[in-house]
Amino acid sequence: MRKRVRLLVSMKEYDEEKMVESKANTLEAFKKEKIEEELEEIILKQKGKLRRKQQLALSALLKRIQRDRNEQLKHRQMDSQRLIQRNKNSFLDLLKKQNMEIRSTTQFLNFTLGTRSPANPNYSKPKHYVDPNDAKLNFPKNKTPYYDPVSKTVKVPGKDTKVGNSRKSKAGNKKKKGKFKESQEKFTNPQPITNE
Repeated sequence: MRKRVRLLVSMKEYDEEKMVESKANTLEAFKKEKIEEELEEIILKQKGKLRRKQQLALSALLKRIQRDRNEQLKHRQMDSQRLIQRNKNSFLDLLKKQNMEIRSTTQFLNFTLGTRSPANPNYSKPKHYVDPNDAKLNFPKNKTPYYDPVSKTVKVPGKDTKVGNSRKSKAGNKKKKGKFKESQEKFTNPQPITNE
């Protein structure tokens, strides 16, 4: 159409050239509108495809995030259950050890001391001292010399000899020796322990 317009201009046929030019303008405008519409449709289709693709990628990412979160929660729950079971087992072990220690200490106390009440049919006398009257304390005789501040003499237990100067009379010393022997007999022959 444009070539024909140029040809008509060169031939100086201006009326026909105007009619052909108006037809060419209308046809060009129609084609331009049609191309723009097609381009808009293509752009809309591409946008729709891109949006669907992005939505699919986003949903897949959200699913992956949710799956990882569920796995983390599951692992955390398993770890907490494991820790709870471990604490429970350690607590039970401590209770067993404590019960064994209590049992052994009670058996040891029953073995050494016996039960308190003789009216108990399971009364067991202690093994170390069966009768309190038999538990007499025998102290060994002390043979080391010592200084008596009252008589101001050095004395040897179990002997009548004196070492050092004495200011008191022999009669006083005899009385003191007798008192010392009595006290020594108290230590060597103690009274038996009786249960009241």
